[in-house]
Amino acid sequence: MAMHQFNKGELAYWLGVIAEGKADPAEPVPQRFIDALLLLRCIEIDSSGKPEVTDKGRLALHMESAGSYDA
Repeated sequence: MAMHQFNKGELAYWLGVIAEGKADPAEPVPQRFIDALLLLRCIEIDSSGKPEVTDKGRLALHMESAGSYDA
């Protein structure tokens, strides 16, 4: 399995871009992020080839927006 090198928050950022449908055709979501989000099952590719956020992806976005738990 390939190891991905991402900075903190990058996957959440690109997942948010996909969820909001704001992917710019001039600057699409980089393939390495699509691959990682597919592997994590946060997105799936629909019949038209467009990435679509799954329930797990929506949960991840909700958890990210809630912030980290500080005990």
